[in-house]
Amino acid sequence: MDSAVFSDELVETLTTARVEFSISLPFKRFVELKGMLEGQRCRQELDDETSCFERLWKPKSWEQTYRFLFIRTRVKK
Repeated sequence: MDSAVFSDELVETLTTARVEFSISLPFKRFVELKGMLEGQRCRQELDDETSCFERLWKPKSWEQTYRFLFIRTRVKK
């Protein structure tokens, strides 16, 4: 799901129901994510334009730690 339908309540409901899910989170709401992405120096190169890394993280408003996969795509300026 994308950030348009994202909510803490939905994450909790899916977790309780043991549903696997993936969400695109907004940097605006979780500023720490942007800092993690910018500060990560060791990434796995997937191809010439895309790299990724993963980290376990728990936002302050959540009760559980989750696996986050950060995907970075190079774009021309």
